[in-house]
This record gives sequence, structure tokens and C-alpha cells, in this order.
Amino acid sequence: YSDVRVATRTCGLLTQSRWLWRNIHTTNSANPSCFCFALCCPCCSSWEIRRRYYKGDMSKYVCCGGYLPCAGKCGEKSCPECCLFLETWICFANSVAVTRWLLQDDLELETTACDKCIIATMIALQYLACIMRCVAIIVDVNGVDTAADAIDIAADVVWCTVCACMAAQHDTQIAVRDGKRAPSADAGVQAVAPAAQQMQR
Repeated sequence: YSDVRVATRTCGLLTQSRWLWRNIHTTNSANPSCFCFALCCPCCSSWEIRRRYYKGDMSKYVCCGGYLPCAGKCGEKSCPECCLFLETWICFANSVAVTRWLLQDDLELETTACDKCIIATMIALQYLACIMRCVAIIVDVNGVDTAADAIDIAADVVWCTVCACMAAQHDTQIAVRDGKRAPSADAGVQAVAPAAQQMQR
């Protein structure tokens, strides 16, 4: 099961229907309570959302969703709650990404261009903060330390905000999946698959 998920992610062998859908479960300001909770206690939020993904049946839990090499090797079958706790607290970023991948695969959702841009910006800021910190250590120039600190803080703020937004998005997607919430009418569109064509000799 784990190998299948890893191969699917690595090789891009996704079902065609994924590419025919926009991510219709956009959140924006539609789920402020979950956003605030995730902002204040991100690890607790990630833990609770993953439990809700499994509908409380933790016998289905696999470490890191089966996407990473650690899957099935952490004793999660004997104590899934404990393993999920460790995953969300020690590997928080992975836990958020894995929940996203699980929902996208199960609901056949596509990452929108806006989501890609936000995630890329977050990662770019982290890299920039790291580079500036290295420059500040090597180069003894007035203002470099201050600039490095400012970029570091900005990167952390963006990181925390994006993770909280993802948590709100996951919460909404699960609610829609479970029939507890209707998808927004203007959240996205379903693309129409091209008509089947017949081969001619």
C-alpha cells in the first residue's frame, strides 16, 4: 500500500479525473475558527484533522499516510494515536503535507495555480531567510544582521499563516466529504472532459 502511494506521487501516475477538477473547496475567510485554532496550536490542529480524515477509525492510520519511507515501520498498528501524535509534533510540516495529499488523492482534487503560488512563495522565503542568515555570518557589514532577522521573521509569519490556511482548507474539504457542509457555488468549476474520438484507418 505504501509503495503504491509513493510510486503514484513520484511518477505522477494520477487518475485523469484529477486533472479535470478544480479545487472546489476553497476556504478564504469561510472557516475562521479553524484558521485561528491552527494558528494558535498548529500541531493539535493537524492531529485532530488527520483523525477526522480517518473518521475516527485509527486502524486505518499509516505513518505519513504511506507516502514516505517511514510508513509501516514506526509501530503505528500497535499504537496509532501515539504515532500520529509524534508525527504531528516532530514532523509537523510533513503531517500537513500528507493530509493534503491524502485528501487530494481521495477526492481527486487538483492543486490550483493560486495554491502553487502561495506554497512556492512560502518555500522561497524560507530559502531566502537561510541564505541571508549565512551571509550575515560570513559578511561583517552593518545592516545585514537586521535584514536577515527581518526576512527570517517574515518567512516564519508566512509559514505559520499558510499552514493555518491549509488546515482550514483540509477541515472544509473533510466537512464537504462527510456531507456536513455544501461546497461553495463559486469556489471553482468542473472542467469538461473532451469527447471520445474514434480511430480511423
